[in-house]
Amino acid sequence: SCCCVAGENKSDEVTIKKTPFGIQDEDGGATTMLTENALQPEEPADEPIGFKEVLTEGDSRSVMKKIEEEPEVSEPPEPTKVVVESPFEFVVNVRKDGAKLGFAVETLFADYCVARRVEPSSPLKNVKPYDRLVKVNGASAKASQLAKMVTESDQLELMFQRPAMKEIVLEKAGKKAGFRIEKTTPGAATMGLVIKGLEGGAASEMPSGTFKSMDRICAINGQEGTAGELLEMLAQDRVVLTLCSYSDVPE
Repeated sequence: SCCCVAGENKSDEVTIKKTPFGIQDEDGGATTMLTENALQPEEPADEPIGFKEVLTEGDSRSVMKKIEEEPEVSEPPEPTKVVVESPFEFVVNVRKDGAKLGFAVETLFADYCVARRVEPSSPLKNVKPYDRLVKVNGASAKASQLAKMVTESDQLELMFQRPAMKEIVLEKAGKKAGFRIEKTTPGAATMGLVIKGLEGGAASEMPSGTFKSMDRICAINGQEGTAGELLEMLAQDRVVLTLCSYSDVPE
């Protein structure tokens, strides 16, 4: 669901107010944007065939023989280290003056109105993909209603929740990953894989609280992708998950 498309920025007031968020033991989240046309991992280029000079048995003549090399087993790339932060809330005040916000959200899940895209011309420059819109002009509502309120009001006070982000190494050792993933409409632009719960497997053997309902797997081994592409990458035996996690919204 898209609140609007990018347009000329006529707003003359944009203020940011960051407020501490006091929920304990909640972290996770990512601020990178998922696109349907995410880049695929490049296939490694074929290495040139090598040769070495050897002496033949009983002869001083040297000949060139092909070097037969064992193929290298590729390992998942080491991810860029991410600073783990607790989720926090911040407020953006903006007056549209009839202009478009250039701001799109995902409203597939009732309690999660999640930013999908912020255009460069948008006055919401401090908002990033995966930020969660939690209140509009002080009012809480379901995701679709929040999106509607943004389009209908000219003077806006928008409260967002910035999720935390953590990277988790999952060693499956031949077991299944063990995630129950929320099903979405085929072709829907879901932001990552949304975890519904655990059902045994490697994930359930991780320390308690590592994964919780509505956490999102937004990248695997540093690669983003569609839900289908992420599921394919999850089949690898060792994966580094970039996990996006939100906290409960205060009243």
